[in-house]
Amino acid sequence: MKKSLKKKKLKIVSISPQKRRKDRYTVHLDTGDVFGLSEDVFISSKLWVGQKITRTELKAIEIKEGAASIKNSALRLLSYRMRSKAELSQRLIQKKYSSNQVNTVIDELEKKGYINDREFSTVFVRDRVKNKKLGPVAVRNEIMTHQIPPEILEEIMEAIYHEFPQEKLILSIIDKRSKIQKEKNVKERKKLIDHLKRKGYHWSSMQPILAETGWLDS
Repeated sequence: MKKSLKKKKLKIVSISPQKRRKDRYTVHLDTGDVFGLSEDVFISSKLWVGQKITRTELKAIEIKEGAASIKNSALRLLSYRMRSKAELSQRLIQKKYSSNQVNTVIDELEKKGYINDREFSTVFVRDRVKNKKLGPVAVRNEIMTHQIPPEILEEIMEAIYHEFPQEKLILSIIDKRSKIQKEKNVKERKKLIDHLKRKGYHWSSMQPILAETGWLDS
C-alpha cells in the first residue's frame, strides 16, 4: 500500500472485485491509495463506498489482511502434505512474512488441529522405519530439523520400534544383502557393517544378528 497523504481520515471512493481473482477486492481511497483485500477480510471489515476511516483503522485492516494471507499460504502448504510446526513456520518466513504474524497464525492452526507435531512425528518415523528400515540414529538425524520436543519424539520412537523391532529390521537388511552377495568374507562383512551403520543402527543392535547369521565367523 502506498503512503497516504497526511489526512486525519481517509475516504473510500470505490470498491470493486478483482478481474482475475473474484475472491479479492480492490479498494480505492481519496488519497489515490489502492489496496487489495481478500473476501473474508473485506466482509469482516464491513467497508463501503463513502466510508471514512482513520489511519489506525487502516493499519488494523492491513494487519488482518496480512494474517489472512499467511493463513492461506499455510493451508496451501498443508494441502500437499502434513508438516511440523517448525517446517511450516520456516516456509512461511521464507516467503518474507513477519515472524510475529507467522507465529500467531501457527498457534491458531495448531489450536484448530491443522498442525499436530505428535501426529506428524508418528507418520514421519513410521515411514522411515517401515519403508526405509532406518535405525534410531538415522531417524533422529532426519527429523532433527523439525524440532520435535524430545519427550514426544522418544515416546513415538519407542512405540514404532516396538511395532517394528530393530532385530527384524536388521535381519531383513542382512537377508536382502546376502541374496546379492552370498560370500561371507572380511571385505563383505565390513561393507555390510558400514551399510547398517549408514542405516542408523548401533553396533550393540547389529552385533547379535551378525553373529546369528554367521557374518562374524569369517
